[in-house]
Amino acid sequence: MSYRIHVRTALLAVLFCSCLRAQAPCSIETVRGVWVYTTGVATLMMAAPGSAQPVAAPLTALGMYTIDEQGRLTGWFTNMLAGEYSEATVAARVEVNPACTGTIRFTITPRGAPGPLPGEAVSRIVVLDNGNEIRAMTITGIMGKPTGTETYRRIVRNSQAVPRCTAETVRGTYGTAADGITLMTLPGQAQPVPAPQSGIGAFAIDGRGGITGGSTVSLSGELMEVELADASFQVMADCTGYILYRIKPKGAPAALPGRALDKVVIMDDGEEIRSLTLLSLTGKPLMPAVWKRMSKEPGPVGW
Repeated sequence: MSYRIHVRTALLAVLFCSCLRAQAPCSIETVRGVWVYTTGVATLMMAAPGSAQPVAAPLTALGMYTIDEQGRLTGWFTNMLAGEYSEATVAARVEVNPACTGTIRFTITPRGAPGPLPGEAVSRIVVLDNGNEIRAMTITGIMGKPTGTETYRRIVRNSQAVPRCTAETVRGTYGTAADGITLMTLPGQAQPVPAPQSGIGAFAIDGRGGITGGSTVSLSGELMEVELADASFQVMADCTGYILYRIKPKGAPAALPGRALDKVVIMDDGEEIRSLTLLSLTGKPLMPAVWKRMSKEPGPVGW
């Protein structure tokens, strides 16, 4: 009996170890493809007029990059720095060693500028999941000293391919979650004050440009139940897009004045969406969000 137990234990150990296969050595070929770039709410220590010490400016971003077979990275990102919206293109050199760590060295050109900003940004990276994910941290910034991490998710392995989407790509019902801050102007305060904000919700997208649904939002700990009103979801051919909407407090007779705007990147044939709020009704937003498709049928949404 003891012999049989030991044999079974040994076989189980072999089977278990065979499942824990080590990631293969990495190279540039490992990370070749098209990537979605996201951050949480990070911090950039920047020089500010009238201040002898650097000031912490909150930062978040969403972008799309391509890495080719020679390690050249190109692409764009949308940036919310202290609640101010801007866009830029990037050119970079990616270096990956067999241990699946490496560096990315960037130059950044603001959209509409004649050339790149002076200097070079440098990120340290770790390649995960056989090249399907990269985690990064910028160790040298161009505009200041950064604190925070970034995530790259590969959506296409072929760096020559271009992601293609239509309104039908995002048809379905989605669950969403968002965490960030909103910079709010308060009485007696010379500068906007960061208010922590989070939200969770469910939305139905009809595949023809329409979107409905609602969410629960916490702003500085105060809860609000809201619904979308007069909302549209514009999908671009390159799998980016915009959601334009008004907000109606649940039970209110009409929507609040003004419109909000989110930029989105569509991933995995619409199974996941990453968004970044560009315009908000309550202040200057730094609100990245994740959308996961629950069903390819749009609703009804019970929120």
